[in-house]
Amino acid sequence: MRRVASRFGSRLTLRAIINTHHHADHIGGNDYLARNIAGITIHAPRLEAALIENPVLEPIYLNMGAAPLSALRNKWLMAKGTTVDQLIDGERLTVAGVELEVIALPGHSINQVGLAVDGVCFAADGFFGAAILQKHGIPYAHDVGAQLGSLDRLAARADLFYLPGHGDLITRDALEEVLACVAGFLDSHRRPDTRTTP
Repeated sequence: MRRVASRFGSRLTLRAIINTHHHADHIGGNDYLARNIAGITIHAPRLEAALIENPVLEPIYLNMGAAPLSALRNKWLMAKGTTVDQLIDGERLTVAGVELEVIALPGHSINQVGLAVDGVCFAADGFFGAAILQKHGIPYAHDVGAQLGSLDRLAARADLFYLPGHGDLITRDALEEVLACVAGFLDSHRRPDTRTTP
């Protein structure tokens, strides 16, 4: 952000925050920015917005619905709640005159989305960069089946570049390698479907 600001100087004005999902490492700056920049709007997908506005819901669901243990009440799970000004519904979102494609990427989070514009896919935590995977292994997945579906959705795209929420900008070829690695790991750890067909 500093490099962008130094390159463009005072010509840049932050107009909106687009939260792809509710995790604290992605929404932790909302409160500060909303209090300090007049007119800024916060956008988020339905369901994710409820968790952004009420951060205690995350440790509640991680604690199977019970009041959260103190170990679950921390800055990694509970950023300050902020009001979401606009819900992201549908396949298009226009912010400050820029039209963005909305890509459903649930799995890592319940209703996570990515965004695409001008040949660049901002993939949120739909996948993680290679260095992150090497350091931490496969990160948290709310729903492994949905995560695999999101990986398939990303693999079917033809953007020139992909930017994960954690990792470096990569090309289409590099994306295929990362997705194959992650999908193979997730698929091998997916629980068998125990539902029965009537």
